[in-house]
Amino acid sequence: MNYTHTEAEEEVRERISALAERETRYVSPQSSAEHSGTSCEEQRLSPTSVFDHEKESSFVLGKDSRRLVCDWMYRVVDHYSLERETIPIGMSYFDRYIAKHPTDCSSKERCQLISVTSLYIAVKLYDIRRKDTIQFFSKLSGDRFSTSDIEAMEQKILPGLNWYMNPPTPQSFIYNFVHLLSTILPKDVRKCMTTIYEVANYITEVSLLHPSLGLEKASTLAFASFLVAIREVKTSVISTEHYEDIVSSLLAFNFTNPDEVVTVADDIVKSLHANDGHLNLHQIYDRLDPEQTIYDCQ
Repeated sequence: MNYTHTEAEEEVRERISALAERETRYVSPQSSAEHSGTSCEEQRLSPTSVFDHEKESSFVLGKDSRRLVCDWMYRVVDHYSLERETIPIGMSYFDRYIAKHPTDCSSKERCQLISVTSLYIAVKLYDIRRKDTIQFFSKLSGDRFSTSDIEAMEQKILPGLNWYMNPPTPQSFIYNFVHLLSTILPKDVRKCMTTIYEVANYITEVSLLHPSLGLEKASTLAFASFLVAIREVKTSVISTEHYEDIVSSLLAFNFTNPDEVVTVADDIVKSLHANDGHLNLHQIYDRLDPEQTIYDCQ
């Protein structure tokens, strides 16, 4: 089907609006990972070492614990070449279930079972390449959790989330942001959008590891990550006028307010400059734009 420029723009706008409307049913309470309690030592983890903790009867999920869960999901997905977008989906299941049923995470072992099952459901639903998924996750846990354990937990999570299992992800918003801008920006500016898309996606993935950022709405985190990705682009590539057009185009959807986006963007920059084992912002620019055609990495 051939679209006119206006029809293509309208179609993308409708997709973004639909994502924003659907998001209202999937927002995790901000308090879901802000309980005080036992903190876990942050360390470099193998794909299965999140399961190496001794069971404690008085465990309370803390910020560091949540980061370990998210970090473990990334390591599993990367190590076994699974679909990366299953991570924000799995974390959405985990965060929303814990927020609604906090007493069900009363021990480390129970919390680990919820995290394994959350990623299992996400992979089963969104990574059709994976075969024998439940057996895979049972073995991944070092056989600590049988397939029956995971199935039983799945039968609690599904109704526990009211069967809302298709949350919008930050990546889905960013993908559509890029497509929208590709319909309204001049051709010479559109050429840089693939790199900006990669930078924004990377920023989002790192941000998910930080409790305060990972619990932001997908649309807000995507917008803020995209803002960070474009605001240091060379003015010779994206002029001040084009930058303002991009921001105003995204703000027109009203899924967040400008002050909130700026605050989250500033928090993202601070987190990326923290020495936590991840690339800082200019290292991200340098890795994804080695010829420095878009960013000045000096």
